[in-house]
Amino acid sequence: MSVHPAGKMPTDVALEWCPIWSTVCDLHWVWKFHSDLFGNPAHVALMLDILPGPLAIIRRGALLSVTMGIGRLLDGPEFGPRANLSFARLLKTIESRCPHEQVNVRLATMLDNTKVHCQPFTTWRNRRFGHADREMVLCNGGERFPDVEQAAFETALAMLRDLLSEIHGHFNGPGAIMPFPERIGDADALMGYIRAGHDVRQAEVASQLP
Repeated sequence: MSVHPAGKMPTDVALEWCPIWSTVCDLHWVWKFHSDLFGNPAHVALMLDILPGPLAIIRRGALLSVTMGIGRLLDGPEFGPRANLSFARLLKTIESRCPHEQVNVRLATMLDNTKVHCQPFTTWRNRRFGHADREMVLCNGGERFPDVEQAAFETALAMLRDLLSEIHGHFNGPGAIMPFPERIGDADALMGYIRAGHDVRQAEVASQLP
């Protein structure tokens, strides 16, 4: 029998924690897929040779997905009259169920630190992907989108995962292990099928040569 990922969390906390946990799991998987694919020169060379268009779509789609996902998780607790499903909202729910001020302060500090680190991502999300800031896109007035290194993505996702784990540990005990499922299939497996198909196609072409 599978164990509920939220464990012993109160129902109202688990209701918000679980979809956030699921989102962070998905973001980790998308980023790992992106890193494995674009971090392998042989994979990139093959795709540039036979499928350069889809390769560009995959890269843009992965970066867009991770950037937008991080931005949504770091939104404020509300947007107008509607509540956001974000870490800020989750911490408000936890605060009403947690009498320990030190716990709430520690969680708030972790979230603040994560927001500071992720400021370049939220700039891209708010001024390029979510909206097209005319001055930023056209590079008018000297404003430019910040450069974001690969390590910054990895640190951002680790900080989100640590915050989830801290919440999980508070309600389930410090020794409780937060589940974090591994996905079946990866970039190497996909490229194995693509390479095999390409090799078959090349052999067919060669067999038809005079």
